[in-house]
Amino acid sequence: LICLVNVQHDCANAQCTSTFLRSTQQECCNTGRKTVQVGVHSKQPLFLLNTRSVHNYQYIADVLPAALK
Repeated sequence: LICLVNVQHDCANAQCTSTFLRSTQQECCNTGRKTVQVGVHSKQPLFLLNTRSVHNYQYIADVLPAALK
């Protein structure tokens, strides 16, 4: 094991379907905002790489396809 990465399915570009709205909570209280909940993910292999705290960028860059660099 060299490093860990966090990836999430890219629902916006994969056109996943939403099924309902869910109330957003903060510290056990409803905020009044609604969040779309995805019910069915498409089978398209589209992912987002969470780069908020990439400490091992060089390891990740080494394995990325050339089209993504």
